[in-house]
Amino acid sequence: MPLAPVDDKGTHLWYEDSGIPWACPNYTTLVLLHGGVFHGAIFKPMIPYALQRGIRLVMVNLRDYPGSTSYSWAELCALRSTKLETQRSILQQRGLEIATFLRWYILNENIPVAPSPQVDHNTCGGGLALLAWSWGVAIAMAFLAQAATLPQQDKWRLGSYLKSIIFLDGSCHALGVPMQAVAGLYHPLLDTRILAKDKGRAFQRWVTAYYAHRIPEIITFPFATLEEVRAGLVQYPSTDSSSEHMDSADRVLYQEHDEVTDSGVAERSQLLHMNFGEAVHREMVQLGMCDASTWPHLQTKLVWCDKSVAEVEVEFIRYRGANHMPHWNEPERTMTLLAKLIR
Repeated sequence: MPLAPVDDKGTHLWYEDSGIPWACPNYTTLVLLHGGVFHGAIFKPMIPYALQRGIRLVMVNLRDYPGSTSYSWAELCALRSTKLETQRSILQQRGLEIATFLRWYILNENIPVAPSPQVDHNTCGGGLALLAWSWGVAIAMAFLAQAATLPQQDKWRLGSYLKSIIFLDGSCHALGVPMQAVAGLYHPLLDTRILAKDKGRAFQRWVTAYYAHRIPEIITFPFATLEEVRAGLVQYPSTDSSSEHMDSADRVLYQEHDEVTDSGVAERSQLLHMNFGEAVHREMVQLGMCDASTWPHLQTKLVWCDKSVAEVEVEFIRYRGANHMPHWNEPERTMTLLAKLIR
């Protein structure tokens, strides 16, 4: 079982590796961070399409997910804290775990280095990219926020390999979005009518659906008002029973959900992350996104799926027709998009 040490206390992260693409020695490595409830196996459908494109996939399970080190009693108590300094410390530690994992993986696997900034990225592979999906964006953002605090050797090593970070359909709290911006939008993990033990499955049903948002094709998010965006959002899934999308969502829920989810994690620890203050997440976003001095050539890209749940409608790269699970429902099309973004 592949385990990577991420501190000096015996903490490990479990990961799954697609292996080196055949006949492609100068491949790009794409490390994938999952969201809440779903773990790294949710990315598996993309493996054959990644290998065809000279990309090696590394699917990491975050703390308290299958194979990775569970939270200790002390860590669970800390997760329950309402103190911003405690929450900040927790996110910083998760970010440092990702930094340590990337350093360990680079050294252990001897992956190809990134091309120099002067080389045309469209025709050259090599290097490492990090993709964070949904709640995983909070962990990736915490990693970026720690960049300036890393030892100089780690800054240099990661900077020699890391060429892009992709935030895929990030949840609102992971991006530090003010709560008033999403007030009134439904979220099953915050629904007090649902028992804690049932929230994992309720979350699966909610997040795997397709939503027919009425968002204009020409909308430009930096200049759109909040009212304009919210006016086009819907909170209930599409009822088109003939849609192939509905079949794929049901397949996740009923046939293979045990292989790609940990429903118990919602009650065990994931819900506790939902209580973190928006100010802490916003601080991580500011530290991670507003200071490019550590890795000046790192490209950061946000992808939003326009049929996803209402709370993750963000900006920058619009993924048309995709719901919150494009890597599972449309692996080939998704891998084609990602390959373009990390070149």
